[in-house]
Amino acid sequence: MRIIVYVLGVITAFLVLNGMLFKSMHWEGANMLMTIGTLVASFIFLPLAAVHLFRSRRNARLT
Repeated sequence: MRIIVYVLGVITAFLVLNGMLFKSMHWEGANMLMTIGTLVASFIFLPLAAVHLFRSRRNARLT
C-alpha cells in the first residue's frame, strides 16, 4: 500500500504542476489537468495516505 500511495502522490503532483505550467503558458488543457489532479488528490491520494499513516502508527504502537 505504501508504494501505491507514493505513486499516486507523484501522479497527483505531476498533473497539478503541469496544469499550472499549461495555465501560465495559456495552453489548452490546463483546466482539465488541474481538475483531474485536484480530484485525484482529494478523493484518492489523501484518504489512502491517511489510512496508511493510521495503520502504520497503530502497528508501531502494538509492537
